[in-house]
Amino acid sequence: MIEAGANEIPEAKMIEAIYKAHEVNQKIITFIDTIVAEVGKQKHEYTSCAVPEELFAAIKEIVPPEEMEKRYLPMTSRLVRRISVY
Repeated sequence: MIEAGANEIPEAKMIEAIYKAHEVNQKIITFIDTIVAEVGKQKHEYTSCAVPEELFAAIKEIVPPEEMEKRYLPMTSRLVRRISVY
């Protein structure tokens, strides 16, 4: 059975549409890859801003996760309220 947001149609017809869309998507992907190869622009490098695991572990030793949630969640709800005002 296939779930789709559409009026009722035979399952075979839906499967056919999915496969046809996949074929068209493959052509589009090939086209995009061709353009990227011609332009030759380098991918943007990403530097992670994640907290180092050792530091995070040390923080968890000092402040238990339950305490963090107690302190952090009220702060985020205030932030959401402040943002929604604008």
